[in-house]
Amino acid sequence: NNFKKYDELRAKQLQIYKEALPHYEKAHELNKSNVSTMQTLMGIYENLEMDAKYKELKSLYDKVKN
Repeated sequence: NNFKKYDELRAKQLQIYKEALPHYEKAHELNKSNVSTMQTLMGIYENLEMDAKYKELKSLYDKVKN
């Protein structure tokens, strides 16, 4: 069943995001103006449905990017 396979892959994907999250947060802490790190971190926040953190970082991203 394709849905079952999708659900399995999605669960693995979310687990990888959860494992990567502290590393990207630390990288961002060390260099708050790195746009690439912010983009990746926003993607992780979005996928993990961490809306408040996403909005906070998006605000900073918009300021740094411009």
